[in-house]
Amino acid sequence: MSAEQRQALALAARNDLYFFILRVFQTLNPGAIFLENWHIEAIVHQLERVERGETSRLVITQPPRTMKSLATSVAWVAYLLGRNPALKIICVSYSSDLALTFARQFRQVVESAWYKQAFPGTKAHRVTDDEFTTTKGGYRLTTSIGGTLTGRGADIIIIDDPMKAEDAMSEAARRRVIDWYSTSLVSRLNDQDRGAIVLVMQRLHEEDLAGHVLGDPGWAHLDLPAIAQDTRIMELGRGRTHVFREGDLLHPDYLSRKALDRLRHDLGTFAFTAQYLQQPGSPQGNLIKWDWFRIFTESPPLHPGQVVMSIDTAHKTGDNDYSVCTIWVRRNGGDENLLVHVHRERLEYPDLLAKVKALIGEWNVYKVLIEDHGVGSALAQQLRQQSDVAIWGIKPKLDKAARFAKVTHLIEQGKVYVPMEALWLGEFKRELSAFPHVRHDDQVDSVSQYLDWSDDAARSTTGQHEIIGLMG
Repeated sequence: MSAEQRQALALAARNDLYFFILRVFQTLNPGAIFLENWHIEAIVHQLERVERGETSRLVITQPPRTMKSLATSVAWVAYLLGRNPALKIICVSYSSDLALTFARQFRQVVESAWYKQAFPGTKAHRVTDDEFTTTKGGYRLTTSIGGTLTGRGADIIIIDDPMKAEDAMSEAARRRVIDWYSTSLVSRLNDQDRGAIVLVMQRLHEEDLAGHVLGDPGWAHLDLPAIAQDTRIMELGRGRTHVFREGDLLHPDYLSRKALDRLRHDLGTFAFTAQYLQQPGSPQGNLIKWDWFRIFTESPPLHPGQVVMSIDTAHKTGDNDYSVCTIWVRRNGGDENLLVHVHRERLEYPDLLAKVKALIGEWNVYKVLIEDHGVGSALAQQLRQQSDVAIWGIKPKLDKAARFAKVTHLIEQGKVYVPMEALWLGEFKRELSAFPHVRHDDQVDSVSQYLDWSDDAARSTTGQHEIIGLMG
């Protein structure tokens, strides 16, 4: 490459954010093909508006793996510090691991030869895992949700995916993000009038951080669903537009209709609609439809190594809560989960222990799942001493709604079966269909505990070998 060509590329990198993103992609993904698409131009246009001071609050909602992090948390930050090495930028993600990954990619870009040629005035003064400081006093500071920012300020704050998808249904997790944003992060702007905040994320819930800030009319919003839900005129900058027609795919070369159909199947309607269509379901809505369950008409054989019991105990014996035992026949590596029996009763502890032991013998149970808390912990300990079945203590990390939402895709995929007729079926149907708007949710907890375990076992080599070996 001639000196003139290198100078021309450096000039383009200094003044064309789209071209700069292309160079960053090539640096981080050598040999990969950059799939150009209009939505990247739409992102560039909105980021340039922030740089020019035309807007100070921007939300970009778009599906996973569609260049949002590379464009904003990595490329745009490097571009800004190249053009103004005195800028102070804070970059936030939901976990320190993810935030540090973006920080490493950023350093890979600014340490490249082409970047140094394009921006010779931007030189590193101090470089650590979480901070890159320039000789002009600017920096890129990395942190995660809940991280400490005492004494640090920013001209621009970038929030990239502030919450894990599996935490979406946890009201406590959503509240932690919003509270930290409101009480700690916003105050870090050096200039509350001119400082900018950019939030880029996939939607997860109506009450996620994007839902929270979009209630303020001062926020600009670039919404990029994987499939257009209506017809929109999308601004691309410099007077150009793109007509994103209802039914059009956002990036067909990357997310084809076949790929999106597969994602809808794998994730389930609830998660897919939020993460890929940017239309999270209402928190007032129910999580499943009863017709997602498949029906079996004949009781399956109870082969050794196939029958699993999932127990949700009352918080303490003698209160108004039920203890629930659901009994499952697990077949084909978890592709078929047949609910063969539900026992739901208010029981004192000695009676609960006796009932569980009787059900284990009656149904040829080989594994028992019990929440490792309170009464459940005591029950698990005694069962280990008094029976020869495998006892699996479960320590849930999410709240009830989040745990159930995590497994609803298995029901929608047709992997969960209920009998055509059973004495317990009516109450079971009422509770699961109405959840989370029910007084008692003990059956839901037992179901989600089993399905989460079964799904984990299906996705792990250890779990698959365990089941296959016991069935064979």
